Amino acid sequence: KVFDRRGAPVSPSFYESLLSEIPKEYAMWDALGSRREQEGLHDYIEFLCSLSKTKSTWRIGLDPGNGATCITAPLTFRLCGHEVYPINLAPDGKFPGRDPEPKQESLHSLADNIRKNSLDIGFAYDGDGDRLAILDENGNFISQDVALGQMARFFIKRYGGSVVVNVDSSSVVELLVRSEGGEIHRSRVGDPYIVQEMLKRNAIFGGETCGAWITPHLPCPDGVLSSILVLNLLEYWDTKPSQLSSGLPAFFLERSRVECPNELKHLVMRQLKESLPEVYPGVELSEIDGIRLSWQDSEWALIRPSGTEPVVRITAESKDKEKAKELIKSLTHLLNETMEGLKRRL
Repeated sequence: KVFDRRGAPVSPSFYESLLSEIPKEYAMWDALGSRREQEGLHDYIEFLCSLSKTKSTWRIGLDPGNGATCITAPLTFRLCGHEVYPINLAPDGKFPGRDPEPKQESLHSLADNIRKNSLDIGFAYDGDGDRLAILDENGNFISQDVALGQMARFFIKRYGGSVVVNVDSSSVVELLVRSEGGEIHRSRVGDPYIVQEMLKRNAIFGGETCGAWITPHLPCPDGVLSSILVLNLLEYWDTKPSQLSSGLPAFFLERSRVECPNELKHLVMRQLKESLPEVYPGVELSEIDGIRLSWQDSEWALIRPSGTEPVVRITAESKDKEKAKELIKSLTHLLNETMEGLKRRL
């Protein structure tokens, strides 16, 4: 990953430009520009501790997953005055403890740790430490959509303004943001796009439902920083982690994927743009990233070509589980039908 002078991830166009201008001859890595060495770890941890506003001592379960936060996470929380119960703490790039993605199914050991030691909360991080997952005091996984929405609500409550999320974020995020009078903007998938849109909109907060959050404190995702802010939020609202979902309506998310040759993706999406309004009269279409279909009552679907595989992904969300399944079924059928029609004509 490459970061600019502000500490923000560079835009994807930077990489495109870099690849288009690869020279025939290369200089050695230390022959250009300058470099500086300093004790950055201490400064970083001091910076994180300066953001902590908690007054209570929290009993925290940590699962760095043998990744980049093995040193920084436990040190930070202990220096902030909390009790730490870590697992998978030995740095190892082969990630022997668990899948480096902090998903619900990979965090059973952290859940057991929380229950065994009667802890207040659990935090898990991905391999490079920029993403966060949260388990409540009962060892239950907190939905990434709910966590994102509650943090967005926290920033709107305290500072006002607007937030940025990507196109496949749940309607629960929008519900929570609007409950505090905030405005929500959507961007393409990927934290560099979130950062770009935040700068464009002068937004106070941004994030993705993979656990990558952007705050005014640092213009790039940081899992340990996000954890500090979660504790601040919980004390500010005087609530337990398990109560973050209380009172929220249920939203049901369904997903599908359809194999599609890369050379057909553009034609398929162009054809769908024309046919979707006929198939779904009154639907609102957005082309920020793929095609997003929106209806009333927080119902939506997203058709988005993968950037790395010969696949088109479909996501649908509704307050009615059967309706979400029906949307996936009908959109998958329409996508296959469109693709087969194009193949016959080509």
